[in-house]
Parts: sequence; structure tokens; C-alpha cells
Amino acid sequence: MDIARYEGTVFNISTELSRVNDIARGRSIEKYKRIAEKGALSCPFCGEKLTLKAGDIREIHFAHLKGRTC
Repeated sequence: MDIARYEGTVFNISTELSRVNDIARGRSIEKYKRIAEKGALSCPFCGEKLTLKAGDIREIHFAHLKGRTC
């Protein structure tokens, strides 16, 4: 999923990352990973906590924590 709720606002990670250059992209991804690790990102549909997945195989996306789903 591309969207998450952070501080009461729903945002799209793809849109956020498209606004920065390639150098800043890595820093932005790390920033959002730290935010997710603190439990500050939630699913806009069910309210469960989300994590940020940013690997080499799939596109960057948010995912529910292991064992959780909406």
C-alpha cells in the first residue's frame, strides 16, 4: 500500500519521494523507516501500525506488521 496516516494526515510515500532528488531519496526513506519503527505510521483504513518496506525487488510500500492485516 502506498498510503499511511502520520500525525493525523494521510500521505502517499511515492508522491513524497517523487518530490526529492536521488540523493535526498535515501535520506527520506531512512527518515520514514525510523518514523515507522517508532509506531507513528498507521493504516488509514483499520488504524493498525505500519512498517515501511524499501528493498531492491519490490517498489517501496507500507505493510502491516507481521501477523496483522486489515
